Amino acid sequence: MLKSAILTLPLSSFNIRPLTLWVTRPERSLEQRLANTRKHYSGEVLEKELAELRVSHQPLIDTQPKTVSELIEAYPYRFVHHRRHCRYVTSGLGKEPIVELKKKLRGLGLTPDDWPALVPHDELLTHLSKPAILKMPAKEVFPSLGHYEITAFNRFFGWVNRKGEMDEVSNTKTICDLIQFDPLNIPESAPYISPRLFFKGRERFFIALQQQLLKKGFTPQDGKFFSWDPTTPALKKAEAVLRKHHLTPTELRKFASIAVAERWII
Repeated sequence: MLKSAILTLPLSSFNIRPLTLWVTRPERSLEQRLANTRKHYSGEVLEKELAELRVSHQPLIDTQPKTVSELIEAYPYRFVHHRRHCRYVTSGLGKEPIVELKKKLRGLGLTPDDWPALVPHDELLTHLSKPAILKMPAKEVFPSLGHYEITAFNRFFGWVNRKGEMDEVSNTKTICDLIQFDPLNIPESAPYISPRLFFKGRERFFIALQQQLLKKGFTPQDGKFFSWDPTTPALKKAEAVLRKHHLTPTELRKFASIAVAERWII
């Protein structure tokens, strides 16, 4: 089946009852409100109330995904069952229907590059191709989706307006923008944060991110982020710690490399 055809499939065609109910919920809610209104009003007052209800409910109806392509557009990187304190959730749609839908879409031939939400969010960098990763919003790899943390990252990378406040442009920054960051030349100042302290406190995150991207084929030609070599100084630090245990040179290098690979020492 052509992917173009898959993308036009109505979600109700997958015969997953909770999914169909979720898709049709705005229309059913409107119909219920209209029915209740007809019981209490008549004449011109009724027509006015009905018109106002239709207008107020139309945005919900219009934004509710009804096809596969609309679902991908609405939930490109996360399509999960409801969780408290988590954005990008689907209210009222259980985990099992979502798992079943994703399974059917994979069976039809969709890949994570077509819809990143097909795979667990913390495995995006593992499953997506290099071109797809480059286009991915940078905020999708940040270690926290909290407003404070995202704001701090945006300020750290300079993705703020002249007043040092978050700008709409920060939401458009991609991994391609993020890897232009040069850890060897951290700016001296940024609004409300100390860049060097911010980077030092999150060095494990940056090392892990670099290692994941290197496995996908990224090189220094892709961005300054890959000219940074955190391994060599970490190995020296690990070897200095291990020398007191009187290891042979071979053992020293072996255990030091393990300590660095596991990021016990950075």
